[in-house]
Amino acid sequence: PVTGAQTTTGADNGIKLADLRGLAYDDPKWELFLDQFTYDELNMLFSDGGWHSNAIDRLGIPSSRMLDGPAGINSMYVPVSAAAYPTEMMVASTWNDDLAYRLGSYIGAEAVAYDVQVWYAPAMNLHRTAQGGRNFEYYSEDPFLAGTLAANYINGVQSKGVGTSIKHFACNSTEDFRYKADSIVDERALREIYLRGFEIAVRHAQPWTIMMAYNKVNGKYCTENSHLMEDILRGEWGFEGLTVSDWMATADRVRALKA
Repeated sequence: PVTGAQTTTGADNGIKLADLRGLAYDDPKWELFLDQFTYDELNMLFSDGGWHSNAIDRLGIPSSRMLDGPAGINSMYVPVSAAAYPTEMMVASTWNDDLAYRLGSYIGAEAVAYDVQVWYAPAMNLHRTAQGGRNFEYYSEDPFLAGTLAANYINGVQSKGVGTSIKHFACNSTEDFRYKADSIVDERALREIYLRGFEIAVRHAQPWTIMMAYNKVNGKYCTENSHLMEDILRGEWGFEGLTVSDWMATADRVRALKA
């Protein structure tokens, strides 16, 4: 998209999603494909995406099902009787890359059986305090350990053709009032501590999606933070997937879309 220019919609370029299989991320055919969306279709995909995405049959886009994690497949809204796996803290305590990969592959295989296309996991913020309300979902206080094991977990899941959604990007260190918290972090600490695990996971595993956190980072909500999403995530790390908001984590949809 070009800033200030009218977005092309409803073009008849005769391209279906399957025609793009295997093309490079920057192949110009992607833009021709995107030009075919109508305004209503774009709005539907952008605004209606909780635990699913909608099909657009005329473009060959199937619907998808997404369920939560990270200690196995679960959902607060759909009855699921899936295996309960060890928490990420337990996995991190093994320091075992192969085990993390195998666990990921098991979850990926189970996701296939449940017709799940994306798994909202692994979670990989840091243990910054013993009182962290999400510590049970995160690997470690060490970003290298967290990132390395997460990368193996992701590669295991995605080896089965199931996408992952690493979370919560970024600097989520609390559970209570995380939708109001503002993490004030200087650039060096941000990169060397808080983002390092995510960077390792992106560079070594290329997760399909990344879930943005509720909180602000240096005054901007993560869902509206173009420094995180564009400058660092895509520009520096080469992320090629989708960024998604956490449940009701988009404070302002217009600012989030622009970011």
